Amino acid sequence: MTYPCPPFRSHVLLQLQAELEAWLSIAKLAAIREHLTDLHGALPEDLPTLACGKWHEDGQGATSCGQCDYFIHALVTAANTKREELRQL
Repeated sequence: MTYPCPPFRSHVLLQLQAELEAWLSIAKLAAIREHLTDLHGALPEDLPTLACGKWHEDGQGATSCGQCDYFIHALVTAANTKREELRQL
């Protein structure tokens, strides 16, 4: 009897990236902000004090940390390809 091989880490991360981008393309900005604060264990009113999610002045990306880098990467991709208003976060 053979068993299917489990997916590689890179495959799982690519799937997560695709799911995040799909969610980011339709989610309300308030829900995205809430998720970003949840990733950091912060309260919603603390979001303005977080550096993560703030767009760079050149508009080429946003600040992230080890807790949210995969999320910010998906956010930047979705903002650049599907939904420009995500830059307002």
